Amino acid sequence: MNATQFDIAAIVVTYNSDCQKTLNTIASILMQQNVRFEIIIADDGSRETNFACIYDYFERAHFKNYKLLTADENVGTVRNCIAASNYVNSRYVKTISPGDYLYAPNVLEEIVTKMDSSNANIGFGAAIYYSDGVDNIEIINKRNPIVINPYKRKCINNQIIARNMIGFGDFILGALPVFRTLLWKCALAEILGSVTYCEDYSIQLMVYKGEKILYIDQFTVWYEYGTGISTSLSENNKNRIMQDAKSFCTLFLNKYPDFKYRKQMKERSNQSQAKTIRNKISLLFRRPSEFVFRLRSLMIRAFYKCKNFDIQNYKMILELGHHPEKFNEHA
Repeated sequence: MNATQFDIAAIVVTYNSDCQKTLNTIASILMQQNVRFEIIIADDGSRETNFACIYDYFERAHFKNYKLLTADENVGTVRNCIAASNYVNSRYVKTISPGDYLYAPNVLEEIVTKMDSSNANIGFGAAIYYSDGVDNIEIINKRNPIVINPYKRKCINNQIIARNMIGFGDFILGALPVFRTLLWKCALAEILGSVTYCEDYSIQLMVYKGEKILYIDQFTVWYEYGTGISTSLSENNKNRIMQDAKSFCTLFLNKYPDFKYRKQMKERSNQSQAKTIRNKISLLFRRPSEFVFRLRSLMIRAFYKCKNFDIQNYKMILELGHHPEKFNEHA
């Protein structure tokens, strides 16, 4: 089959996921306009895959370009994504989790068009962090990366971005990026065996190698904060993230022993290190560039307000998540 049959593959990565949130996420993909897409549901060995209700949803929406994949056992996000990648028939790929939604009907069209025109290999926009309440959602004033200006420059300096991301820990939120498919598959293969759950470490390898990255200055994702492995407070998830951080640090520094900010990377991967006020102040004398970066990040976090989003998009997604037949009204 032609590997460029579609413009983009949306891989919905599930593991014991809430069925309705999964359907909502699918709805946010199905509502995309003016772009050829496929959907791959990649389940990582759940007790209940919810495939029956997902199949029914696709049937009622009259959507055929999908695949339902499941692992025999829980193998971790990286292996799950690699398994799904073998079924991708698109130029670009994006992973998304239940509870995270594409922001509006034009998101994938905008990303694909802009990545095509700029010849970028990685593209990402902004996220609205939210927490799902009983009667409404709470908007959380967060963003990642915190320091966004290096991505907005006309001539992007990957060395600065690598310093901020790998050295100082100012990551791109894993729910945001879109990748060239082949590049993504190669990066996942590199971290396989070292990283189990945090597949977004693949972005750091791409950035360090100088792959062209494009920031799209608009909202692209509703991100449910506090439920995934990276933002939940469970001790088990914290331990998994810490182990992945240590393993990736070892892998990266073995590959690139001359990385200028290796000491900072090692310190970040050892999250048990005491972070006292004295240690933070000493940065001013030991590593002034990092001190300035930390101070700037602190100021941005203190004053950032998520605004100018359209809550109607979120409400439309929930409506379509319950009523897939509505897609046929506009066919």
